[in-house]
Amino acid sequence: MSQAQIVTIGQELLRGDISNSNAVYLARELSKCGIHVQQIITLADDVESASKQLKQCMIEAGVVIITGGLGGTADDVTRT
Repeated sequence: MSQAQIVTIGQELLRGDISNSNAVYLARELSKCGIHVQQIITLADDVESASKQLKQCMIEAGVVIITGGLGGTADDVTRT
């Protein structure tokens, strides 16, 4: 069975302003495809710490799915 990790990025998720519906949806769909989700990680909008964590995820899992951090506000730095 393939292994996956889901990484969501956004201060609004960490503050609890919005629910992490993307992670829930992705986990459900991956499971339907026979892919085991090892963990779901939520990161702050911080390029340095997100980069470090993402590198670790890529070592640990065959599939890493990243979502979030792409809005139009100044704190959305994922595309940097």
